[in-house]
Amino acid sequence: MGLGKRSLWRLLLPALRHIFRASPRESALLLGLLVLGGLVPVAVLGLTRALVDQLATTLGGSPFTPTLLWPLVGLALAFGLDFLLTPWVAYLQGSVNEKLTARVHLLLMEKVAGTPDLTPFEDPRFHDELQVLRDQAPYQPLNLLVFLGNAFREVLAALGVLLLLFGLAPFFPLLLLLATLPQAWLTFRLQKGVWEALLFGAPEARRMRYFAEVLLSPETAKEVRLFGLLPFFRRRYLEVFHSLYQSLRRARGRQALGTSLLVLLSALFTALALFLGLRQTLLGGSLGSLVLLLQSVGSLQQNLYALVQDGACCTKACCTLKSWKAS
Repeated sequence: MGLGKRSLWRLLLPALRHIFRASPRESALLLGLLVLGGLVPVAVLGLTRALVDQLATTLGGSPFTPTLLWPLVGLALAFGLDFLLTPWVAYLQGSVNEKLTARVHLLLMEKVAGTPDLTPFEDPRFHDELQVLRDQAPYQPLNLLVFLGNAFREVLAALGVLLLLFGLAPFFPLLLLLATLPQAWLTFRLQKGVWEALLFGAPEARRMRYFAEVLLSPETAKEVRLFGLLPFFRRRYLEVFHSLYQSLRRARGRQALGTSLLVLLSALFTALALFLGLRQTLLGGSLGSLVLLLQSVGSLQQNLYALVQDGACCTKACCTLKSWKAS
């Protein structure tokens, strides 16, 4: 079954259960720190708006007033909290990853040991699946934690930015979502297509590894040289490589072409939002609101596109983790 037919929640919820079962206390602490990490960028935007508004009201008067103090202190605390969260999030991710990796290896061993007989070992598809799982067991648990944590922070930050924009005018979040979401969603779908091409290219990858191991392994190196098999294995390696390369190239080409066609639509809605924000400021709106809008455009696009990248990688890790589960 292709990845496009699977529900994201059906992949995500079992992965979360595995994480919390592997390390309940550290996972809960990590979740709390990720919430704080997602809210810090939103707080920085709101405090920057307040600071700009206070500066605009004091221009031409006193060079410094007490009303400027609280946004400055708030920004300093927000930046300090952001710096403080980074090492502790890394510490907890490492702790949870060690326990999750051990759980994944146990699941993989149980999956292999649970086969009723040796018949599956005679099936090439079983070897393809087993090699993918075995190769990804050392790093996919860490990928799951990192990408899932990043995606969670990015969702919180994007929602916070949208709430701030809604306070300016309800049409600002709508315009920026129209400018960002279609292209982000298409990128997500096409990246899943690239992952499918790579996943279903496992037979080619296994053949390539076999051809390389035959040439590099001490056990078979003598026979290869004795019978002059180097040209044969080299030719077969290149044939399989080009087949896999063409599949990935076509998938990446569709991704690049599809996202390029939506650039003009994104630019149109972004320009309209900025024009309306400037018009609102000229008609009596605050300067801080315009600064908030300008910062929110970049922040929202950055978080949504990062969410696409992390969401695709997280989906990949969730699919692998689901395959590890013993049947």
